[in-house]
Amino acid sequence: MLAITNLPRQTEDEIRHLVESGDFDNGTDVVVQAVHDYVTRRNKAHHLRELLQVGLDAADRGELVDFTPGLMRQIREDARRLAAAGEPLDPDVCG
Repeated sequence: MLAITNLPRQTEDEIRHLVESGDFDNGTDVVVQAVHDYVTRRNKAHHLRELLQVGLDAADRGELVDFTPGLMRQIREDARRLAAAGEPLDPDVCG
């Protein structure tokens, strides 16, 4: 088990403040949430880099599509149709 004993004073003060404010029950919960948030952001960044690479590869192959108001309307219509049919929407497209 990893024991963290040498936190900077400012970090200790911030953890203490978060516990005293009632946002967390104890310092462990603060650290657990911080690690969870960091891993979530890291994984999202990794996923976005993968999506970016897909786009860059498509551009290299000359497969880009012009983003126009008409295309945006079509994407919205498709999303509404899928949602009405109970189909899952791609969060990378529909945010």
